[in-house]
Amino acid sequence: MRELIQKLLDSKLSSLQIAKETGVPQSTIYRMRSKERSLDNLTLKNAELLSEFAEILFNSEDDEKQNLLVKRASIKGMLANLEMSNEEAQKLEEELHDIEGNLDGLNR
Repeated sequence: MRELIQKLLDSKLSSLQIAKETGVPQSTIYRMRSKERSLDNLTLKNAELLSEFAEILFNSEDDEKQNLLVKRASIKGMLANLEMSNEEAQKLEEELHDIEGNLDGLNR
């Protein structure tokens, strides 16, 4: 579990993206990445949430699924952080909806 969580923390995904996908507070992820907080002090609930997401992300035998998960996290991060026109936001929302549909299809 520890190795998977560390791999997630070392990934290119932003702290916000990981937080959006897992429900773990962004500040917790940031503090672990900056070594202000140790994995040893992580609550069991947060460890489980991070581990479950990392397992799906990194242990997926399906590269398409892994790519969709990373892309979904990226789009969610962009929607939450970037200032954009309504049209641009709508296009990203549509792309996000398509990705969610593709992930649902892969999970069946």
